[in-house]
Parts: sequence; structure tokens; C-alpha cells
Amino acid sequence: MWLYGFFLALQFILALGNRPVSETFAYMLSFTVFGVLGSYTLTISLWMTIRSLSHLAAENKPAVDIVLNNTTAVLIASLAAMYGIYLIASLLYLDPWHMFTSSFQYFFMAPSFVNVINVFAFCNLHDVSWGTKGSDKVDALPSVTTTQESQLSEDMAEEVALQQDDLDLRFKSVVERAISPIHSKRERIYPSMDDSNKTFRTRLVALWLLTNAILVAVIMNLYLFKPGENLGQEVEEGRHNQELYFKVTLWSTFGLAFFRFCGCVVFWLHRQCTRWSRHT
Repeated sequence: MWLYGFFLALQFILALGNRPVSETFAYMLSFTVFGVLGSYTLTISLWMTIRSLSHLAAENKPAVDIVLNNTTAVLIASLAAMYGIYLIASLLYLDPWHMFTSSFQYFFMAPSFVNVINVFAFCNLHDVSWGTKGSDKVDALPSVTTTQESQLSEDMAEEVALQQDDLDLRFKSVVERAISPIHSKRERIYPSMDDSNKTFRTRLVALWLLTNAILVAVIMNLYLFKPGENLGQEVEEGRHNQELYFKVTLWSTFGLAFFRFCGCVVFWLHRQCTRWSRHT
């Protein structure tokens, strides 16, 4: 947990102050660490699912109760949403080879999509370019200095004769400027468009961090919101609420993946019907 928190905080430091091209090692290390942590989490999930399924035969519970209330069903649904639906859709389109050649690389990098790329995108909302942070600018060409020799061999000084009235007027103007009080005007500095974009970025990132911190604090300390005399009972109730939260999250993930799978099946049926109508 501390390793994950350290590298997540590192992403904000890198995204706010450095270009990716100048911190290649840090980003490669971050991708590797998040990939290893994701692989570890996946391995633990598979192991827990297999271990739970091995004990289901000894339990005499209805199937509906197992599907709705058992943690094993939640793990199975999450794994099915992550792997099973993609595999079934690939077999449906007769193109499953990428599941065997590219799926490991994709799932290894999947945690970095949220922890690295998403953080970089939030921290660079002020950059309205193609996301290059100024690396696409062309270097300015060196300036060319030319000299021109004077056609005159000697410098000439021309004296202009001034009238006495002109001299008096100029002297009077100089004296008036010398004795007049100095009024310093403070010009108001207006923020530029780039400053406004950076201000919006900073406030949005701060709000994003605050809301996520509040969510984490609420989930980790649900039992503190109902203080009572029996602390053990409150802690147990808080753990139950945490499990309920994760169940809702995993089932929501499964529902969204299943919705995408339904759209995939509808498109496949439409294409098959179109092909059949053309042949007939």
C-alpha cells in the first residue's frame, strides 16, 4: 500500500514539473511497478476465487443466495467482466488471436492507464496543444547580422542655429518638468490566458484530490460515523459496509462490461443479417 501511494504521489510531481521525454526512467519504472502490483492483485483474485469455489460443494445454500450474497460470486463476476467477455466476443468474431498474443501486455499496462496517464491528463489540462508540453516547437534559426560601410570618409557634424525664443521655450519646458511632482501610476497586471488555464488546472486537481481523499477516508472508517458503546460491533459493521461498497463497485463493473458485450452482439447480429440478405 505504501509503495502504491509513493508512486501515485510521484506521478503528480512528474506531471506538474517535467516533460515525459526528460523523465523516461521514472515513467518506465512507474509503469513496471503498477504492472507488477496489478498482476499481484489479479493472481490473488484468481487464487481466492479458486479456493472459494473448492468449498462451495460443502455448502448447502440456494444458488440465488450464492450469486447475490456470496463474495465468491462477486469475484467471479469481476473476473468474467475482465476476461470472459473479451474472450467470448473475440471467439464470436472469429478473431481470438490477440487474446493469446497481446492480452498479457494489455492487462499488465491497464493499471497505468488510470494511475499514470489519467493523472498526467488531469495535471496538464492547461496545455491546449497536442500534449507535447512544448517539445513540438521548432528551434529558432540563428539571426544574420549585416554591416554596411559608410560612403563618406569622414563624419560630419551639422550645427543648427536656434533663435533665442526657441531656447527660452526649451529651458522653460525643462524647468517645468523638473519642479513638477512625480506621480507614479501602478498598472494593474491582468493574468494571461496561460495563467488562467493553469489556475483552472490547479483548482481542478486540488478538488479532484480532495474528493478522492474524502472517499478513501469514508470507506476506510465507515464504523466511526456511528459511535457506540460496543466498539467491536461498530468495527464489524464498518467492515460489512466496506464489503458492500466493493460488491456494488464490482457488480457495476460487470454490468458496464455486459452492456458493452450486448452492443457487440447486436452489431454482430446486424452484420450477419446484412451478409445473409446480400447472399439471398
